[in-house]
Amino acid sequence: MELDMPSSFPRESVPSVAEALQTCINKTVVVMIVKQHADDYNSCVVRVVRREICLDTLDFLAENGYSEGPDSSPQFSLHEGQQLEFYCTGNIENRAEKDLNKYTYLSYMGGVETDMTLHVKDSWKQKDLPAYVGTIRCRILNRSVHSETLCMHAAELKISLPKQMRQRGTINVARVRVPFYLITLASYLSHTLCKDDKSIWETVLKSLLGSSEFSSACRNAKRKTAESDEESVCRTMLLDWMKAQAMHVDKKICRTLYSSSWHKE
Repeated sequence: MELDMPSSFPRESVPSVAEALQTCINKTVVVMIVKQHADDYNSCVVRVVRREICLDTLDFLAENGYSEGPDSSPQFSLHEGQQLEFYCTGNIENRAEKDLNKYTYLSYMGGVETDMTLHVKDSWKQKDLPAYVGTIRCRILNRSVHSETLCMHAAELKISLPKQMRQRGTINVARVRVPFYLITLASYLSHTLCKDDKSIWETVLKSLLGSSEFSSACRNAKRKTAESDEESVCRTMLLDWMKAQAMHVDKKICRTLYSSSWHKE
């Protein structure tokens, strides 16, 4: 084959132009395929094949469970013996191999194929997304006449790993409904104690709780009541004391409630 060059073209550049033309003629049009297994999205396969066998390759992978993931990449060209690199970007890494994997494209071998085991790089990132996302990139390693390796981006496909739903444990809580008569009794006693003598209720509660426990019980009662009057505080303290006595006396009943899984009121 002859190539006519203009007279103004530098003669020293002719060899490199001829080499580039020869490489272009011998190139093959290929596509990159990335598919994940339907039962395990972490299991991933990467294929670089001729465009003529792209559909057959997709069908073969689907029959073996690799049906999830992106569509095929746009077409790009390779020549025999050209080296490729595959690497992950974003929030997804390849666990099975090193970060960079070099492969040689040979058409008689059916192209390039490799398997990957994907995993999430940083689980705390991408909280607002429904899945962890990243990309698998293919990079072509070109060797020039000066024996310098030049990298050229060829294809990129987006991938994702679904987020695992956290299973929340069940907290067993036993609740015992306070009988209505206790509430009524506490209301009646507090009203009676605070009716005539405002200080007698403190004497009665100190005799029930003890002088050391009275102050803390009074503070807790004031936090629970919206009203700050003495009758409301007295009623709350009496009701708390009755609950404590009921729990103390009826320990066997409470243990039975826990063991029988009676968690609701």
